[in-house]
Amino acid sequence: MTERVPGKGFVWISTGPGIVVSGSHQIAANATGEACTVTLRLQFTGLPGGLFGGLTAGINQRYLTMEIEGLRKRCEA
Repeated sequence: MTERVPGKGFVWISTGPGIVVSGSHQIAANATGEACTVTLRLQFTGLPGGLFGGLTAGINQRYLTMEIEGLRKRCEA
């Protein structure tokens, strides 16, 4: 984890040969404070970053969906 803002989210970075993958988890409350929106993002940079991101887009989307669904279920419990 490279950045953490309590109650707002965090950012992480992972590196490999020629590639940097960064992810962010951001939380934003609605105007009434009764609900919030969670945004998960992945970014691939470096020479092979775009290619690697494209090749793994399907599995990355499935993992992000599983993560956000797990969080939703936990929050609703």
